[in-house]
Amino acid sequence: MFSVSLYLNDPEVCIYMKRTKRHIAFIIAAVFIYTIFAGLFTVAYAAAVPVTVSVEKYENGVLTVRWNQPAGTRGAIITYHVPDNNDRAVQADPIIVVGATTAQITDLKADYIYDIHVTLYGAVDAGNIPTGASIGEGLLFFLPSISFKAVAVAPDPSYVSITGGGRESGTEPRLKLSWKTPKAFFDPDYPGADPLG
Repeated sequence: MFSVSLYLNDPEVCIYMKRTKRHIAFIIAAVFIYTIFAGLFTVAYAAAVPVTVSVEKYENGVLTVRWNQPAGTRGAIITYHVPDNNDRAVQADPIIVVGATTAQITDLKADYIYDIHVTLYGAVDAGNIPTGASIGEGLLFFLPSISFKAVAVAPDPSYVSITGGGRESGTEPRLKLSWKTPKAFFDPDYPGADPLG
């Protein structure tokens, strides 16, 4: 019968096993050290925190937006698109906000859906401009108003008197309603920016 103990008594096998044992111990030690210190040399980038952007008020063409502010926020940049003379989307001048959670956007027109993108930053430079990596982002679509028009269609010339005074114009008054379809201006590179879903 063949026995394993026979190989262990062989001096060449013992030397080979000692060398192999040293190599395995070295590999295990290297893996262990790497797992401990790897975190010190790796830069981790976290995803931006979702920010809720809401309408505080809208009157006389001035929109006031508000957003929640995660801890560590020092400033915000608000960007949005407006129609140019050829009815194409162009980015408006950014609005810089430092130390607040609201901003006003002016000169909004009816029949346009605006994309209002708020990006929050954890640092500001010497000129009070938010800088560095963003720590939060939010998006709001806003439609100031829609233009409607109503026109009487084939009015019935007969009037019906109403008890108590006044009169009704015809037995079947009809109106033709028309409106402009709003146009959406948005940044196609921003995730989830398509207002149509």
